[in-house]
Amino acid sequence: MQAPTTIDEFLSLAVKGKLLDPGRCATIQSKLAESSGHITEPRRLAELLIRQNILTRFQADQLLLGRAKGFWVKNYKILDQVGIGGMARVFLAEHAIMRRKVALKVLPTSKCSDPPSLARFLREARAIASINHPNVIRAFDIDQDADFYYIVLEFAEGLTVAQYVEKHGAIPWPQACDYTYQSAAGLEHLLSCGLIHRDIKPSNIIIEKTGTIKLVDLGLAVFFEEKEMDPLTLKYDQNVLGTADYLAPEQAIDSHNVDGRADIYSLGATLCFMLCGQPPFPDGTIAERLHAHQSVPFESIRDRAPDVPKDLDAILRKMLAKKPEDRFASMTQLRAALRRFLPINSVSAQLSGTFAMLQGQTAETRRAEADETLPGQPILPGSPVGESSPRPTSKSDIRVVGPPKQPASRSKPNQDDVALESDTSNTDSSTTLPTGLSQRMLLGTVGGTLMVVLAVAVGYFYLYQ
Repeated sequence: MQAPTTIDEFLSLAVKGKLLDPGRCATIQSKLAESSGHITEPRRLAELLIRQNILTRFQADQLLLGRAKGFWVKNYKILDQVGIGGMARVFLAEHAIMRRKVALKVLPTSKCSDPPSLARFLREARAIASINHPNVIRAFDIDQDADFYYIVLEFAEGLTVAQYVEKHGAIPWPQACDYTYQSAAGLEHLLSCGLIHRDIKPSNIIIEKTGTIKLVDLGLAVFFEEKEMDPLTLKYDQNVLGTADYLAPEQAIDSHNVDGRADIYSLGATLCFMLCGQPPFPDGTIAERLHAHQSVPFESIRDRAPDVPKDLDAILRKMLAKKPEDRFASMTQLRAALRRFLPINSVSAQLSGTFAMLQGQTAETRRAEADETLPGQPILPGSPVGESSPRPTSKSDIRVVGPPKQPASRSKPNQDDVALESDTSNTDSSTTLPTGLSQRMLLGTVGGTLMVVLAVAVGYFYLYQ
């Protein structure tokens, strides 16, 4: 494996990797020859191909390292690497014919020869195959290519909760309630299918651009029929725990004999992370943090996130109770408790019926609430009993339900830019008005026209009578 030193060597690697066909490669070489000839280095050519969407950044970087293999998994072309874990790697890929983007979870060759790793990977595939819920990632297929296995998964475009908090800071409580509510809905569906996730944490919850939550990574999920005697754990003498900062106390003691309330605890620890950017017990070694989860009461989140309502703080403390019997008995109870905190424009509120309930209020009630609400602020459901919950301030007033969109970057003209291919895109330069606005404008125009016609008719009648 030798890095290319010329553009011909770079393009030759692209052809070997089946990223470019020989004809397209010849066209690129011809275009470069017709230009001023200032692109002579592989790296500059790679940047040009990336800018013109001929190669992805991941593909170009691999070619620059001299790698011409691994860009295809049967009919799927690898576009990017989106995750690395202890068990597998996850790639963004595109089907060669359908052009559908998927996530490929690949078990490396070294893990395929390890019986417990392979067995756990295949069990994850079995677990995902039984799931069909909007808040849980779906699996389309599992297959073997050469000497490795892979699962074809739904691709969720967005950030994990961990990435979101790292990039934008703590999540305002109304939006955190939305994400927690959706996560609980997904976990409730898992329970109905006989599954316990056992590894709920910020990095296993994806926030899509639409605001929809997707639960991922069922590698530690256990079926109810396996709960009493987890065969993989016992057969290979492995003590599978999860993640220390989000682990239920009983799961640390006996990880293969837990119920759905362990997921409630882990979801509570994740909600804590959303609200303040830290897990419940962030200090100390792994052993000290595990001990804190088992013996140190979680007092309150309000010392780290003062704007959190008291009743929401009480819900969080109930989720993080040390004894399973002191927590919510089910995800259904948890969702019922969270429902009152949902912004009406959130995904959860619309799914739960809160939005429909508010839409069904009388016109006078809606008008009164609108008069109380500052411009740009959502109308929240009624405050929890026993406390007048504050309306979200500008910090927590989230009308966009997904991660904030980044402004489109306007790349400056680059001296290396060469039109390697003709632009076949059909760009529509017309401006599209929001649907509601365009409808109101249309009705206004029609109404105005009818008024003019009526006035002319009346004038004509009186004039000639």
